[in-house]
Amino acid sequence: MIALLLLLQATPIAPANTPRPAHDAVGYNVRITIPDSGKEIRADTYTLWRLLSADPIRVELDTALHVDKVTLDDRTITNWRRDGELILIPHRHAIGDHVQTVISYHGTPWDGLVIRDSAGVRTIFADNWPNRAHRWFPSQDYPSDKATAEFHVNVASEYQVIANGELAGRGSADAGHSTWFFQTRKPIPVYTMVIGVAKMARTSMGEGGCAVRCVPLEVLTYPADSAYAVTGPFRRVKEILDYFTGVIGEFPYSRLTHVQSST
Repeated sequence: MIALLLLLQATPIAPANTPRPAHDAVGYNVRITIPDSGKEIRADTYTLWRLLSADPIRVELDTALHVDKVTLDDRTITNWRRDGELILIPHRHAIGDHVQTVISYHGTPWDGLVIRDSAGVRTIFADNWPNRAHRWFPSQDYPSDKATAEFHVNVASEYQVIANGELAGRGSADAGHSTWFFQTRKPIPVYTMVIGVAKMARTSMGEGGCAVRCVPLEVLTYPADSAYAVTGPFRRVKEILDYFTGVIGEFPYSRLTHVQSST
């Protein structure tokens, strides 16, 4: 799980313009292609839902992103509609049923997924807090509605990718590109479902929390900052996790990665 520094702020955790969930989002699978240059992304987001009513499924997606296709249980539908940032998908299923939607889309995010090119250095990092995930992927962007997350990130092979959960695979895509696959086993809030793409150095810091369960620790930084990061600010990551494991209990996720990001 990527460690997030959440700054104290006056903004409520659930802003008034965020619609309350009509259904339970059980899991997200975001399959995204990061361009070699420019900022236009292409993606498909698969969402598994547990239906709570006869109301349409409501998915938030920023209006800067164009919807190419919507499917419900592998069937392309045309009776969906868009109301500003809301995508409304009708269904005829019973309460308690599970259904899957797929929203295919493309466009240039203006927020949420921050793509920067500075002095020849290209970085892509998500910054979802508190309800900005829908700026780059369709979601029920409500902090209390936790779900599992999977990310398939297609990007030029020269980059490292980091995301929530475990790295479940990395394979070749088209020429010069790789697809990284991450997945979580525990539900997490949508605002913590993030990816990072950059040329980074990865350093193992051993394991921590072993009094309860050993958790792999690592630090991921820009290469020029790696030596300073592991001998300076992150030198005591094992001690810190050991301490809080003793005070609070088991660290609930499969790994703990500290990431230097452009956001």
